[in-house]
Amino acid sequence: MLLFVVSLAVLVSGLLSSGCGGVEGKTVKARTVSPSAGAAPLSQDYLRGLVADSLGDANLIRRADLSGEGMERKVEIAVDRPPACGDGSVEGTMAAFTSKTMAELFSHPEIASVTIAMYGRDQGIKGNDVAVRVVVDRATALETDWSMIGPMTISSMVSEYYIHPQIVENANTENGGFSVSN
Repeated sequence: MLLFVVSLAVLVSGLLSSGCGGVEGKTVKARTVSPSAGAAPLSQDYLRGLVADSLGDANLIRRADLSGEGMERKVEIAVDRPPACGDGSVEGTMAAFTSKTMAELFSHPEIASVTIAMYGRDQGIKGNDVAVRVVVDRATALETDWSMIGPMTISSMVSEYYIHPQIVENANTENGGFSVSN
């Protein structure tokens, strides 16, 4: 089972590097600050840089907001579905983005919850329908091995999970009836 999950993670990484996770040819400037013990509190600029790095294309960011105070900070991220991301790759793309982004965000002790929503129900069409949304609270984050999140496990490893039914239906058709959603 572990070999299957690791293989799946490698496959998802390959999909992201082949264009599903961003637009080919675009580069995003890397952040110069990384969290560590005693690091400064998360800033709005740092958050936006993290999201851009994780996506590989800053143009896909709709918003990356940080709210709340003290140890109850909340992060809300909204991104557009990458144009090259087919229905069968939506969950894998979100799993890779979630594991990469949330692992770093929850290394900041002041983060209480993170919500990520990907918009664009239909491939290649910018829309306002939520394609997939993931919510993770601090309690769930503390129990999560981010390296184990993949398209087959994401729905059971997060606090809240939603994927548009049309995407599931289309992905099942693309995958010969194999369900990609739990």
